[in-house]
Amino acid sequence: MPSLRQLLAQRDEDVLELQKEIRKLKTQIEYARGVPVERLIAEWTGGEITAYKHSHDVTTKKGKLLEVKYSKIHTQKTKRWVWDSLRGENRTKIYHFLVLAGSKEGLYGYPDDLQYALFLLPLKAVEHMNRDSVALNTNLQKARGLHAPLLINHLVHSRSEFLELLEDPD
Repeated sequence: MPSLRQLLAQRDEDVLELQKEIRKLKTQIEYARGVPVERLIAEWTGGEITAYKHSHDVTTKKGKLLEVKYSKIHTQKTKRWVWDSLRGENRTKIYHFLVLAGSKEGLYGYPDDLQYALFLLPLKAVEHMNRDSVALNTNLQKARGLHAPLLINHLVHSRSEFLELLEDPD
């Protein structure tokens, strides 16, 4: 019969293993939430979705590398989107453009023909932010964060605008 010490040690090992599994499942859930956006962007650009954990998410037909991040609406004091790991773990992501997609659920004032609020940022804009996560109030008139003006300037209003910006980001 195992001693109490052995039972506690086994419990601690089990807890650590379960914590690792929870982290892995959370990552898979977050990845799965972004897949519909990746599919949409790949369809728009005639591109291909890359494998999970690749250096970017979509390669367009014309060879542009896109990283796609999705955020549901987070509600604390205000409704906001939060995007993390903009450059990937250990800054391993390699891309030309960052696509930030936000849920539009219950929001007004965004183009009706777009499924998501979309922001298309060239890499130089991402580098200018100099951070790995960013949040934005869903009410753009009240958005006051440090990077709100930069993000708002890169809000996409239509599919055609998205495709034009891929060709001429300036």
